[in-house]
Formats: sequence, C-alpha cells, structure tokens
Amino acid sequence: MTKEEKNEADLPEELPENTEESDLANEENAESENDGENTEDENSSVIEQLKNEIKETHNTLLRERADFINFRRRSRQDAEDLEKRVAGKLLQDILPAFDAFDQLFSSNIKFEEGSFEKFIEGAKLIRKQLWNSFSTLGVEEFDPAGQEFDPVQMEALSVEESAECSSEVVKSVYQKGYRIGEKVLRPARVGVMKPAVSKKDDSVKDEKNSK
Repeated sequence: MTKEEKNEADLPEELPENTEESDLANEENAESENDGENTEDENSSVIEQLKNEIKETHNTLLRERADFINFRRRSRQDAEDLEKRVAGKLLQDILPAFDAFDQLFSSNIKFEEGSFEKFIEGAKLIRKQLWNSFSTLGVEEFDPAGQEFDPVQMEALSVEESAECSSEVVKSVYQKGYRIGEKVLRPARVGVMKPAVSKKDDSVKDEKNSK
C-alpha cells in the first residue's frame, strides 16, 4: 500500500458538520416561526378589538337615535298640550261674554225711545268683557293712525299720493292691529298716504327706462 493510499484510508468516510452553525440556524428558524405566530396573534387581537369597537359604536348610535325620536315625540306632544291649555283658558275666559250675548239677543228688545242706546251700551260692555279676557293673555291692540307706515305690522288696503307728506304715513285705519309682545297676531289694515311724484321725476324715470 502506498503512502497516499494509506492517508486516504485513515480519513473518515463523512466529515461531521459544524454543530455550532447548525444549532444557530435552528434557533433562527425557531425564532422566525415564533415571530410569525406572534404577529398572527397580534393581528387577530387587533381585528377582534376593532370589531368590538364597531359594535359598540353601532349600539351607541342606535340608542342616541331612539332617544332623539322619543325627544321629538315628547316635544310635539308637549306643544300640542300647551296649545290645548291656552285655547281652553281662552274659551273659559270668553264664555261669559257669549252668555251675555245670548241674554242680550233673547230679551225681546223693542227699540222704543232710549232702548236702542241701552242695547248699544250692553254690546259695549260685552266687548269690554271680551277684551279683558284677551288682555289677560298679553294681547295688545294698536291703532297706527298718523304713524309712519310699517309693512311688518300694517297692511295697506289703499294708497293715496299727497304733496304734503315726505314719507309714507297712515292716513286712516280700517281695522286695528293685535299683537303679543313683538309677535303680530293680525296686522292693522290701513289707508296710506305717500309723497306725490312730480312730473320732473316722472320724466327722469322715463329717460332712464328708455336707455
């Protein structure tokens, strides 16, 4: 046997691997697998938390919507009840006046000398009784005769031109107005007098319109 053949016979059939490098690789693979499992667990936890938050938000919105519907229903009912109470109070106050009208018209009045004046006096008393009922509710009447025309509180039924005025003024009052505070219940129906337009102003307007 030659020397070279002897050296080859002395060598082992398979060389052992580097055990340290192998162990390190195994540890890295195990850590990688653990990291992947941890990431999946974290993602699942976040998703579950988001689902719970969405569910809670949805339930909160449902409760708030139900509360709003109930509030709106109660507000409408309260407004209707208030309207009925006010109307009932008004009717209670003016019923005595209607009773007085019934007594007045059922008394077989003969308009002899002085009887018509008594009838008028009775009607005035009834009107006063009715007005007292309105005034207890804060109703005010206003007579704008001689005042400057206010389209918010007045309704012009007639308009006249006059050279004696410089602005629109109430000349006559056909019906008084009524209001509660600043709220107009019925505008005063009036006749209005406004400044007359001179012929010179008319010609200027015609020139502007022609242009």
